[in-house]
Amino acid sequence: MAYFLAWAAALQFHAWLNPGSLAPTLGASGAVAALMGAFLVRFPKTKIEVALVLGLRSLTNLALGKGIRFKAAAYWLLPLWLLMEIFSGALFGAHSGVAHWAHVGGFVFGLAALGLRYSGLEHKVNEAIEAKVTWTADREIVEATGLMEKGNLDEAIGTL
Repeated sequence: MAYFLAWAAALQFHAWLNPGSLAPTLGASGAVAALMGAFLVRFPKTKIEVALVLGLRSLTNLALGKGIRFKAAAYWLLPLWLLMEIFSGALFGAHSGVAHWAHVGGFVFGLAALGLRYSGLEHKVNEAIEAKVTWTADREIVEATGLMEKGNLDEAIGTL
């Protein structure tokens, strides 16, 4: 559900900034950008591995395991990506065939996860989900397992 809300928000942001555009914007990249924004909020210090592709030769080298690779923390890499999208949207606008403003709108929508994090709502939702999906073992199975671990197989079978 959140993915589709993010998709709609990204599409709307793109429509606001390109009101006369007739180009179809059916891609999912705006929703993926929202996931990137939410990832930044939830896991800012996570290292993301980047493979730098500068052309066909570079792509071939990557396939052979010789390419340019590095790791960067999400708090550096994702805002840099956002700035590149803003720059591309401002420079090329609707003429590039890429909905850069949908990416920006999706990313900003994903950053709204920050509000969920600090409002306490996320914690309440997690508790409700955990209460419904938590596994509980029957008392007899727990008792039989304990007896088996002690080597009392006949007694363990008798409890079931």
